[in-house]
Amino acid sequence: MRSLAVTLLVALFAAAAAILYATSDALPTQVASHFDAAGHANGYMPRSSYLLFMSLVTFGVPLLIVEATIVLPRFVPRLVRIPARDYWLAQERRAETLASIAISGVLTACLLTGFMIGVHLLVVEANTRSPPKIDSELLWVLIILLVMGMLAWQFFRWRRFRRPG
Repeated sequence: MRSLAVTLLVALFAAAAAILYATSDALPTQVASHFDAAGHANGYMPRSSYLLFMSLVTFGVPLLIVEATIVLPRFVPRLVRIPARDYWLAQERRAETLASIAISGVLTACLLTGFMIGVHLLVVEANTRSPPKIDSELLWVLIILLVMGMLAWQFFRWRRFRRPG
C-alpha cells in the first residue's frame, strides 16, 4: 500500500508540474489570483510570483505533510494524535502503526495536490475572461471534494486505530 500511495503522489506531482509548465504561457503578466465569493477578481500578482506561489503550495505543503507524518511520530511520539496512542505505539505494534501513519500522510498529500491542480486550472480559465472571473461553483465543488476526502480519510484512520477490546 505504501509504494502505491507514493507512486500516486509522484504521479500527481508530475502531472502538476506538467500542468503548471504547460499553462504558464496562457497566464497574463498580471494574474488574477484572488477572488471574492461571487468569483470576481480582487487580487493580482505578477505571473512569476503566482507560479512560484502555486509551486510552493502544490509541492511544498504536501511534502511538509509527508515529512511531518514520517518524521514527527518517530522522534516525538507524544505529538501523535490517535486513540489509544500508548497501545498502538507499543514496541510490538510501533512499526506497523508508523507505516500506517506515513501512508495517511502521503494520501493526504495526494488529496491536497489534486485540489491544487484543480484550483490552478480554475485560475487559468478565470484569467481568459475579461474581467477575470473564477467559476465559483466549480471551486466550491473542489472544496467540498477536498473536505469530504479529508473526512473520509480521517474516518478510515479512526477505524484503523480504534481502541482495542
